Amino acid sequence: MNAGLWEFPNIEVNGTEPQRLLEKLFSLPFAKPALFCTIQHTITRYRITLEVFQASMSGVAKSKDGKWCTLDQLHRLAFSSAHKRIVDKLSASA
Repeated sequence: MNAGLWEFPNIEVNGTEPQRLLEKLFSLPFAKPALFCTIQHTITRYRITLEVFQASMSGVAKSKDGKWCTLDQLHRLAFSSAHKRIVDKLSASA
């Protein structure tokens, strides 16, 4: 559905601690994540709530499926509309 568009790493939480999920996703220890913002998004009949967390990590996460970007670099990428709203919130908080 979002072919060719960038997204931030995302997973369904379903009651699991965000810190545990981050550590599993990146295979690195993280400081306790803090809620950064909440994005409400609707796609056709589906209502989605994105809870965006920020956290510090120990070490450098490497991924063959993603890349680390500066805020300026993020603005040059094509994001899905919900994830573009995260970029806009990051800009507003910088």
